[in-house]
Amino acid sequence: MKATQSFEAVHTHERFRLTARAAESWFGQSYVELLVEDSESGAAIRLKRHELMPLLGVIKEALKAVEDAVAGIPHDPVERASWRIPSHGISTGFLRAHVLKAYAQELAELREKYVQRFDDETRRVSNPPAPPPRD
Repeated sequence: MKATQSFEAVHTHERFRLTARAAESWFGQSYVELLVEDSESGAAIRLKRHELMPLLGVIKEALKAVEDAVAGIPHDPVERASWRIPSHGISTGFLRAHVLKAYAQELAELREKYVQRFDDETRRVSNPPAPPPRD
C-alpha cells in the first residue's frame, strides 16, 4: 500500500475510541497505525501495522489457551490430538497413554540434545583455542 496523502477513520465502541490512520512518512514511505484510547482511564496505545499484526496473533493464541484451559483441553497440541482418539474403553486409554509417553520421551531427548548443544557452545566460548605462536 502506498499512501500519497493522509487518511483517517475513527470508530467508537462502548468506552474505546479507535483511530486508524494511513499516511506518508517524512521519508516518502507509507505507514499505517492504530490508536486505541480508553475514555474511562485515559490510557492509550499506538501501534504501527508491523507491530499490530503480530500482536493480534499473540492475543488470539492467549485467548485460545485460556478458553482451552477453562474447557479442560490441554494446551499442548499432541496432548490435544490424543484426546481426539475415539474412546472405546480401556484399550483406547492405553493407546492415549502410549502416544503421550512416546511424545514425552521424544521431548526429553530433544531437550537433552539442545542443552548439550548450548553446553558445548558455552565451553567453546569460555575456552577459546590458543592463538598460533608468532614467529
